[in-house]
Amino acid sequence: MHILPENLTIRLQLHFWKWLKRIYWVTKEINNHNKLVSIILPVYNGEKHLAESIGSCLAQTYRKIELIIINDASTDKTLEIAEKFAQQDDRVTVYSNKTNQKLPASLNTGHKMARGNLLTWTSHDNSYNLKAIQKMVTTIETTGTDIVYTDYNIIEDDGKFRRKVVHTENSHLLLENTVGACFLYKQEVFKRNGGYNENLHTVEDYDFWLRSLVHSKFQHISEDLYNYRSHENSLSSRIDEEETHENKNFRTVLKFSYLSFFQQFLLSKKDYAELFTSLHRHEKISVYNFLKKYEDFKRDISILDKKLYSFNPPSLFKNVDLKLRSSMHRQEENQNLKTLLQILLKRPTLLTGYDRRRSLQLIFKCLKK
Repeated sequence: MHILPENLTIRLQLHFWKWLKRIYWVTKEINNHNKLVSIILPVYNGEKHLAESIGSCLAQTYRKIELIIINDASTDKTLEIAEKFAQQDDRVTVYSNKTNQKLPASLNTGHKMARGNLLTWTSHDNSYNLKAIQKMVTTIETTGTDIVYTDYNIIEDDGKFRRKVVHTENSHLLLENTVGACFLYKQEVFKRNGGYNENLHTVEDYDFWLRSLVHSKFQHISEDLYNYRSHENSLSSRIDEEETHENKNFRTVLKFSYLSFFQQFLLSKKDYAELFTSLHRHEKISVYNFLKKYEDFKRDISILDKKLYSFNPPSLFKNVDLKLRSSMHRQEENQNLKTLLQILLKRPTLLTGYDRRRSLQLIFKCLKK
């Protein structure tokens, strides 16, 4: 019986395992691309940029998608544009609401029609980069996460680049919508949440992410894979304008979302809904009153840490610090000796842990009063 030399046997074993490993990854890649991605596109009177938005979905390098366009009783040429694409590409489905239902209801309609394992939605005036879906699918498959989100570009109405939005590791979902405009999630996330809250128009997405913290893992992709169009007629622009109906309504529904979130953990009586609404919107806040209850705040955050996925208490504390420092710089009500002593007693890091020059400025402002 012929026996192979030992070194040759080892080489053959190595080649065999490399071969098996290659088969595994090729098979995994094939399976990845077999997952159907459902893109929901709700639209109301979006004729100006709709074709561009639809085109960016259909041009994705990840080909196994379905595009579900929910026409929310538009009165312009939206339906005509959508149906034209549906005639040209069988991956497009068009559904029209009989009456205007608003965004969250349209999202729920589209999600219930979706057949995909992975889901996302986009807006009629925004667009994807070519590899956006492919990169998000790959990240979900390789990390096992439930929700992925990316950086994105803000563009002008004419498509010109304005600035890039980068989500840093220091940002925190409990204080702002860190997920942003470009994301992908497993179908199970939608089911666990019971869909989008149809009573929370303008914060339906943020509320969805808050509720997802209870059961899902988040993963950030450090690439700008999406173009978010900002123009004067957009809802987000009207929300940003003070004293508008949209601005006031946004605050009301945002506070309700926070209230519902904290009620799950029996923390609603501590008025965290009002606190986090003010922090979220960069509104006036009494630093002194907040720090008086700081030990309770730290204890309650530790409770959340035990119950939430993708929760980062150090990041939250740092972001709260920065918002409090900003509030002190901007608001004379927080510039006094009483507040300074409370900081030194309860949260000295608020001064010692950040920019020394600005900390000295805060100290001087407090001592002058």
